[in-house]
Amino acid sequence: MNSEVSFPSSLERETQIETLVMLAELGQNEQVRAGISDLHPADIAELLDALEEADVKQKIFSFLAPDLASEVLSLSSPLTQEELTQEMSDAVLGDLVERLDSDDAADLLGSLPEEQARAVLDQVPDELSAEMEQ
Repeated sequence: MNSEVSFPSSLERETQIETLVMLAELGQNEQVRAGISDLHPADIAELLDALEEADVKQKIFSFLAPDLASEVLSLSSPLTQEELTQEMSDAVLGDLVERLDSDDAADLLGSLPEEQARAVLDQVPDELSAEMEQ
């Protein structure tokens, strides 16, 4: 079975995202992984926001390389951010925050519960932590 998803160029981005949502909800992980490989981070964030099941969101998020994951996380809705970060360790979240520019990192940290935000700040270098606390 072919694990690649190809979309004719005439299909709009919305159709592609809707197709990926359906594939994700059906558990077609390899097709979803192939389908998101060419998407812009904002489109991946939109895909995650469109999914209802937190575990499906987390599965797709786990397919992303760290640099892409941090950008997608910063572009996701507050609900999706909460669902994705809920099960993340402080070290992993700290690594993602470290990859963001300081404004996006501060926004993401501001969306976390205060105790978790402090724990994540403890994971990033001191100069970055100080910059984000300002």
